[in-house]
Amino acid sequence: MTAVVLSGALALPAHAQGVQVVRDAEVETLLRDYATPVLKAAGLKTSRVQIVLVNDPSFNAFVDGQRIFVNTGALTAATVPNEIIGVIAHEAGHLAGGHQQRLREQIAA
Repeated sequence: MTAVVLSGALALPAHAQGVQVVRDAEVETLLRDYATPVLKAAGLKTSRVQIVLVNDPSFNAFVDGQRIFVNTGALTAATVPNEIIGVIAHEAGHLAGGHQQRLREQIAA
């Protein structure tokens, strides 16, 4: 695995600035395989949604724009694939529902 630190220059939200991104082709492919049917069911274009691994030991995930960030802690704590698929589905629901955009609009108002 290779780790990369993302800075605020990528316009990440405050809670995501400085996150350490992990690059692992096998894990990224597996997550994409898990995500594809979920994203399709949510009405999202799979080619537009990126799955990003974050080097964080907590069982968590979050979204920003068209990216789903999954903590490595979620992967290590999960005992069956359906737990990760559920996490992806939850985050896909936020993307499909436009929750992040509505929150930004409410904050701006």
